[in-house]
Amino acid sequence: MNLFCVLLIVFVLTEYSKTVVSQIIDGIAVENIKDYNYIVGIQYHRSDGADFYNCIGTIINSYKIVTAAHCLFNNTPSFTLIFGSQKLTEPVYTVNITDLDYTIHPKYSRGSPYLNDIGVIELKKALPFGEHIGKIDMVDKKMIEKEYAGHTDEEVTMLGYTTSEHPKRTPSYSPLMSVVSKIADFAECKRTYRKRKQNCVLDFERQFCVALRGPHHNMHLSNAGDSGGPVILKLWTKSSKPSIKHFFLGFTSNDIRGLPEICTKVAGHLDFIANPKAFVAKYNKKQNAASKSKSKFKFSKCIPSM
Repeated sequence: MNLFCVLLIVFVLTEYSKTVVSQIIDGIAVENIKDYNYIVGIQYHRSDGADFYNCIGTIINSYKIVTAAHCLFNNTPSFTLIFGSQKLTEPVYTVNITDLDYTIHPKYSRGSPYLNDIGVIELKKALPFGEHIGKIDMVDKKMIEKEYAGHTDEEVTMLGYTTSEHPKRTPSYSPLMSVVSKIADFAECKRTYRKRKQNCVLDFERQFCVALRGPHHNMHLSNAGDSGGPVILKLWTKSSKPSIKHFFLGFTSNDIRGLPEICTKVAGHLDFIANPKAFVAKYNKKQNAASKSKSKFKFSKCIPSM
């Protein structure tokens, strides 16, 4: 693959809250939104009239945005998507959506070990792409197999619209921020999670880990940007024309203090992302067929032999 620089996008997933929990720790401000014009802010509208921000998403085409499932699951019934902005209070473009506009993976684990923690928002009208609003491409399985993506110790950059500075760590909203970390060794990450939490078994085909960073690495979610927000991995390769391309690698979550953040590989969910509603319909049909087959088997066992 003739890429000069590959940016692999990851989602930062943290436990849903109606307060500012996820945050960039000791990060730096993003100077130009044009460098990250695929970022989408998510504004939640509560029934009591109080709006809040807790998640962001990433544009993969003019109709589709991918974010963390827990950013959508059991959340407020209406949202406003904010596009093309370094500051959430200064949007270039907005779209109002409801729970009819998104689909959550049918096998979302709803917690640790954060399997299938992915949701897709589908818009009715195409986004007006330009300098401030754009898209990224996604990593496929061949890229991972050929080791274009996800190397241990590769440097990654996390993004978010919330920040926190040492030592008080009081989170607050901010312009878009970034912070640097690294991909963790998956085997070691899997071992430490299993040791700490017996029912937390990670899956290499669908997950990877991001290491904690810096002198305050023992702090919970010390890397975290906003939930659903991107983490960027830069891979340099040979190219006749130097360029940068952006690719989804996955998204992350960590609910255990002091351990690397769990990341889900987007390459493991390409079928779901391509057509979320059809994927869910097919899954439900299969589940219903299995349930009927099981019920039929149980009924036949109750019939007395002649």
